[in-house]
Amino acid sequence: SRERRIAVLYEREGKSVPCEVHYITDWGDTLLWQAQQQRGYCEAKAISWVRRLSERGWTCQPRAAD
Repeated sequence: SRERRIAVLYEREGKSVPCEVHYITDWGDTLLWQAQQQRGYCEAKAISWVRRLSERGWTCQPRAAD
């Protein structure tokens, strides 16, 4: 089965910014968005990407950080 991951990564533990949203596939890791100061930006973008994939037929599930 094919799997895609959307990951929100934080530069500092316990801080919501700076952050990055990554789209991880079998062929690589793509940085989609990043924020330096705007809290909630990365999380909102990750949710919008999940919705976009869901609309295209993907089944999305939350998963704890590795």
